[in-house]
Amino acid sequence: MVATSARGCWRINPTCILHWRHWDEGYVLFDAASGLTHALNVIGAVCLETLAAGSRDEAELAAAVRHELDLGPDELSAGELHLLLARFDELGLAEPVSA
Repeated sequence: MVATSARGCWRINPTCILHWRHWDEGYVLFDAASGLTHALNVIGAVCLETLAAGSRDEAELAAAVRHELDLGPDELSAGELHLLLARFDELGLAEPVSA
């Protein structure tokens, strides 16, 4: 699993079976396919929820997350989003999509 360029397209890993729980402090995500549980902050949760609605390139995903959370560009940089997506890729939650 390797992250793509900053303009790459991403999707939820189609093998995932995701179950969500939300608490005041954040989100817990259980992937029934892998048996793994993940703790997420709100940015990570909104990112995955957005990808669950359909594939997005990183610019579209950043814009959607910023809009949903009313964030400015300085609160979610392209580099931060790319690192988050790379981590989701390592965990098997999201994956780059070939163009």
